[in-house]
Amino acid sequence: MGPNPSGTKGSRGAKPSRSDAPTGPVEVKQPVAPSDDGDDGNGGEPRQYKATECKITRAEFKAAVKALLLTISQDGPGGQPYNRQVAVAPKEFKQAQGAPAGSFGWYNNDKVELLVNGKLVKCQLGLSITVVGSKNVVA
Repeated sequence: MGPNPSGTKGSRGAKPSRSDAPTGPVEVKQPVAPSDDGDDGNGGEPRQYKATECKITRAEFKAAVKALLLTISQDGPGGQPYNRQVAVAPKEFKQAQGAPAGSFGWYNNDKVELLVNGKLVKCQLGLSITVVGSKNVVA
């Protein structure tokens, strides 16, 4: 290994200075809702977001849900398509502390082989699809 041009130990050079990092509390700006008078704020109050209502009950989901089939499509050698299909099973997610119940949707965590530079490479697939508003559905 040749000499280090930065004159410091190690092969990566000097670490950047942290003197520009904040030393006290950092203020986080909250979005504000526009008012009717053309002002771009809501008197400085944080915007109130309405929770999305889930349009299906937990029982309806359980009775009607089926696994999804995810297709990953790539261009293979010679322009031939290379497709990998993965089943994504329905799932009831763990209940968050303080929530009436866990949310529901679909989930898969698996290893798949994908093409990279003409070679099959083993990859980790993690997919979670959650029905919006489902954690607030009690029954």
